[in-house]
Amino acid sequence: MSKQYDNSDAKLLPGSRTLLLVMAVTLIAALWQLCFFQHTLKWDAVDITLPWRYFATDALRNGILPLWNPFQFLGFAQGTSPETWYPIGLLLGISRGYDLYSLNLEYLIHLVIAASGIYHLCRILGCNPFSAAWAALIFPLTGFFVGNSQHMGWIISGAWTPHLFYAYLRFRQNFQWKYGLYFALTSSMILTGGYTAYSIVNAYILAGIFGVGLWTSYRQGAQYHLKLVQNFRLLLLTLALVSVVIVCLLELKSNIDRGAGLTGEASLKGSLYFKHLISLIFPYPTIKGTFEFWQADQALMNLYIGLPALILSGMSFTFIRERFFRFAWVGIVLAIVLSLGAELPVRRWANVLPLFDLFRFPSLFRYYAILLLVIVSAKTLSRYLETQLEGGELLLKKISLWGSILFASGCVIMAMILPGSFINALSLHIEGIPEAFCLQLMVHTVLMTTWFIFMRFKLSQVSLPLILLMVTSADLIISTQLNGRVSIFSEDKLRSVQPCLSNLPAGYPLPDLEEHVGANLDRGLYRNFLYRNTNTLYKRIGWDGYTPFQYKDYIAFEKSALYEKSASLPPLYLSLYKPKDPGLSYFTSFPDPDLTRNELRIVDFTPNKVELVTNAEVLRLLVYNQNLVPGWKGYANGKEMQVVKTDMALAGFVLEPGKQQVELVYRPGNLINALIISFGLFSLLLIIIWIRYIRLKSPLAAIPALLVLTGIVLWKPVPEYDVESREIAQLVNQVDAMKIDSNIHYGRFLDRKDLPSFMQQVENMEVPFEYRERPLCHAQASVFLDYLASQFVIDSLDSNNYRGYICSTRDNDNVPLFSSTQGFEGFQEYWDQAYQGVERDSTGNHVQNLAQLVYSATFEYPLEAGPAPVIETSIQFRSKNSTASMVVDISSNGVNLYWQSFQPGGEHPQQTW
Repeated sequence: MSKQYDNSDAKLLPGSRTLLLVMAVTLIAALWQLCFFQHTLKWDAVDITLPWRYFATDALRNGILPLWNPFQFLGFAQGTSPETWYPIGLLLGISRGYDLYSLNLEYLIHLVIAASGIYHLCRILGCNPFSAAWAALIFPLTGFFVGNSQHMGWIISGAWTPHLFYAYLRFRQNFQWKYGLYFALTSSMILTGGYTAYSIVNAYILAGIFGVGLWTSYRQGAQYHLKLVQNFRLLLLTLALVSVVIVCLLELKSNIDRGAGLTGEASLKGSLYFKHLISLIFPYPTIKGTFEFWQADQALMNLYIGLPALILSGMSFTFIRERFFRFAWVGIVLAIVLSLGAELPVRRWANVLPLFDLFRFPSLFRYYAILLLVIVSAKTLSRYLETQLEGGELLLKKISLWGSILFASGCVIMAMILPGSFINALSLHIEGIPEAFCLQLMVHTVLMTTWFIFMRFKLSQVSLPLILLMVTSADLIISTQLNGRVSIFSEDKLRSVQPCLSNLPAGYPLPDLEEHVGANLDRGLYRNFLYRNTNTLYKRIGWDGYTPFQYKDYIAFEKSALYEKSASLPPLYLSLYKPKDPGLSYFTSFPDPDLTRNELRIVDFTPNKVELVTNAEVLRLLVYNQNLVPGWKGYANGKEMQVVKTDMALAGFVLEPGKQQVELVYRPGNLINALIISFGLFSLLLIIIWIRYIRLKSPLAAIPALLVLTGIVLWKPVPEYDVESREIAQLVNQVDAMKIDSNIHYGRFLDRKDLPSFMQQVENMEVPFEYRERPLCHAQASVFLDYLASQFVIDSLDSNNYRGYICSTRDNDNVPLFSSTQGFEGFQEYWDQAYQGVERDSTGNHVQNLAQLVYSATFEYPLEAGPAPVIETSIQFRSKNSTASMVVDISSNGVNLYWQSFQPGGEHPQQTW
């Protein structure tokens, strides 16, 4: 039986300061790239967590609930994603904005939370303080936290789960409600921030613990009724606290494509394979080689817990007769068997359990194997320490000796059969799996040899615990650095992208009704590790993105011809109203750019609401280029409008004729009510805990006050802009606001991927005009200047005798300016206002096929002003196979002076009069 846990026994050994110092140094050395903000996390962490956290906290800083995100996949209900409401993520971003620094901090904070949780869990399971602290050193640097660092939801679940089990085990001992509150708060952390699959599995484990305890009480004649009542109260408290998550999951289940459950092979995606078990000893090779070889994402393979922990967990079979070790090893085997979903049928059988068919990635079960292995190794160490090792020290000495011999023999074998790979490994030139194996063998040889030398000679009379601590620390640092360079750390420097995030638009720019919805590749945060969901960061309505789920209607819509049509239209537009086809479940839109331009104007825009002024002559269909889900409502002059599904998936509103003030609002009543309940109860529990600490005169009572003061110091208030000047203030830094007139165009083009669209804008703009933009990624700011310099005269020429293209840069700031008194009077006034002929190029941008279209450019020169300058005419082609031609026509007072047609490849004539 495990000894009873006592708070007075929770203190570390006399060398606790040394132990804590070693733990801190190990964590910093293993993750110095993150701790010192040299690099950031990668993949899903910057593709999903960063933009979603940024969106949620930025909305709150603007006084708006983050309910609807209009900027990716034509909008989705951000508020129905539980992680939107994760308290730690919100606190990190709500004062100064969520950025790359916040992302690093969130990951590191959860490693500390994980260490704290495993320490307390080991203590209640009977480990002595040193063994529990040793487990706390290992756990946050195991293969789960290293391999899955990109999956912030997994990291959050993994960090809080030990706290969850600890709180429940403490609560069930004597039903102290301080642990009941601890359990409820921990549950809310996992449910809001964690991956939902872990909440489901944890619920089954807790139900099992509860069932076994209840059955034991019943058989022993104990007060099982009291246990039943107290656990029911705890369940009610927890459900009330996480009511917002319950509503979120119900909304998602009814609307997303995976809501009906996964079947067959779909639930086995992301399985562990038998060959991945090699990561228990050799984790480094798993990040080398191809996906086809490993048959899995490298993030899902790592099981490493360190050689010392693995050895001690193996030594636990000495105590296998004890109930704890028997149950622990059954759990380890079951977790690994479930992880091997593609190799064994057990995971497929588990789909008969309620909710198990809602998630994939069987590899997630390896977390429980790692958790139990770390606990078993700590429990084994604790048993040996309690009995003064009684032969355990001798056993460890033998294991370290044989380990060094085996690994050294492996090095010799690899040098003989793969000499080239061995030499490459020696020179740290790692190209593939063979070199990785060689390097790992050499590292393990040195590690085990060092361990044996210390054990054999007891250098400087170092105790066994300290030897074990040093060897474990070195092992974890090396393994994390080797694997982390692929699975954790981004390739580029954090500082190369952070300036871009620091200059993101404040507030919410009014959508441009003359510009089609955008794509992620259209905007300039593109870096090796940051290139998805940039529309969310730049607050530009977009048709693509990256998210773990999509709406059912959107998936069908994406496969239809209507999708291409939608992607080439503005965020909001007016359509001719035609009754719904009896054979269709939706209305069909017939966009008319002239109607949109003449009858529709955006007054204000936020994620959850759009305010418009309309002046329709007859009945119209107002289309918001966003997914239609329950919660969307429209009001015209305060009267509710009819909401109709348009073009298979989009939000349409029937607009009555006449001048009207229109509001399009996303207002999910059930979600807001649940949010009020959860937030109110969460705040109340925190206040209760604070009052308790004040009563106990604990130093921790000052923490909330310090957090508030820190928030006040770091708070960066969001600037407020009036509706008319908001976009101007954000995009051009309030440059010469007094000179603004209707002929000035404000763009949001940011990098070289936007250059084609910029060129088209320049060619098609009404005249005269001035083009201004503020580049947000300064590394590519020169792209536009280079283009203008190569195409137009860079001068301040604006004389009476000649007016041409003028490009200049305003003094004292970095705002490119482009002015012209010329323009193209085209077949269509703006190139992107009709969906016919719109195609997608290789980069994902949409371009319009201009075949058979006619453009013209004119300028006037007064002959009486004197001799005319040399007029040079030329034509440029964007493809070698262009069939375009240029016609030059010069006339005066109706008399034709010069006319000539030029085909591609012809000369570029010059004429002088």
